[in-house]
This record gives sequence, C-alpha cells and structure tokens, in this order.
Amino acid sequence: MATPRNIQNLGTARADLQTNLTLARGDYRDLSHINKFGFSSTVGATFQTVWDGNNIYTYPATAGTVQITSDAAASADDGAVITVIGLDQDYLDVQEDITVGGPRGEVTFIRVFRAFVKTPASGQTTNVGVVTLTHTQADSTDTTIAIIKATNGQTLMATYTVPANKQAYILKFKGSLEKAKETIFQGVARPYGGAFRVQGIYGSAGSPVEYEYPVPLKFGARTDFEVRVKAGATTGASAIFDIILEDKV
Repeated sequence: MATPRNIQNLGTARADLQTNLTLARGDYRDLSHINKFGFSSTVGATFQTVWDGNNIYTYPATAGTVQITSDAAASADDGAVITVIGLDQDYLDVQEDITVGGPRGEVTFIRVFRAFVKTPASGQTTNVGVVTLTHTQADSTDTTIAIIKATNGQTLMATYTVPANKQAYILKFKGSLEKAKETIFQGVARPYGGAFRVQGIYGSAGSPVEYEYPVPLKFGARTDFEVRVKAGATTGASAIFDIILEDKV
C-alpha cells in the first residue's frame, strides 16, 4: 500500500497501515474524517429529516447564539455542561461549552450539527430530560437547532454542513428501520446560496439499505447535506454516513 501523502507525523506507524486507520490517527495534514448518525423516533407518510425532531430540519438564516434548557422535572439537568459543535458566522469550525439552565452562550453559530453532555448535572450520569438547544438570530428569530433526547447524552442528527475551508466526500450510506415498513430514504444537499436537491434515493420494504460509493460524492464548502426518510406506517428510522474532509488549497 502506498505511503500516505502529506504525512504530518507517522511516529511508530508503519507505512502499510490501512488508509482508514491513518485517517483516524490524524496522519494526514489535509484530510480528516467525520461519522454522522441520526435517528427519528416517529417517521410517517411525509419526508422528515433524520434527527431528534420529527420534521424537516430548519437551518438558521443568519448567525446567532445558543441557549440550552431541559424539561427534566425539578430542574434535574440544570448545571449540566453541553459541548456544542458547529460552524461560526464565517462557516468555520467552532465549539462552545454551555450550561443547561444557565446564561446564553457567547459564541456565534450559523450551524450546529452535534452536541453532547460533557458534564452531567450533580447526581446524574447523563441528561435526565429532553435537552433543547435554541438558536437566536440578531432579529430575535428562534430556531430549535439541536435536541438531546432523555438519557441519550448526545444528539442524533444525520445532518452536516461543510466548513468554508473544506470540501467533503461522502463514502458510505446506511439506513435502517425499527419495524419492517415500506420506506424511502433520500440524501439531499444544498450548495451555498442554492436549493436542496436529491443526491441519492433508496427504497426498502423493511430491510436495511446500505450503499458504498465506488466514486465518493463530492460537496463544496458551505454545502448543507442531510438524510430524509418517509414510511408507509409509523416507525423509527436511523441513518449513518461517513465523510472525508479535505482542506481547500
């Protein structure tokens, strides 16, 4: 196997290590990997985004700050620290730790595509209730930008936006169902300033759908990508996709 190009520091690694392992190790200067996975608990007859909500996901029109609350009884989640990961107003990677039930965050986000419990509330092992991340724009428009379902400790969002200094390659997709129902999965993408359009569509009578792209799908900077699903009867559905990110020269 060829030696990885643009190697940062192999250390004790051997040149014949598989490419996926060298990506995980961070041996490439200009390449990185992200695994996105989502779950929708109540999929019905109309398309919805595979995420912790039950609707088509809404992306903020402009950047704003995030506040986090929980519906846990007796404020059981208050004081928990949530790490929020996304993109800032320039579409560059950013993250912030925000306290549940505390003040609004100070970092400005245009996108959030992952959040997790960094430190649970006193006496808890993870989030007890449903944790909601509310994004507020300068014009006071509020958007539910992420949700952590009770006890999950992490968002389940099959959504991603390519940073401004990257381009993305989707390698693999998998969708599966909680029940054996007729289902259609869509991978949809929206280039910056453009419209969403279908990039892949997969039908199933209940079996898992899996596809590995012989030639990866390529998406440019600031492209929004998500998985949508609908079913012939109510069921839960999950979606997973793997992306390699390449630094733009």
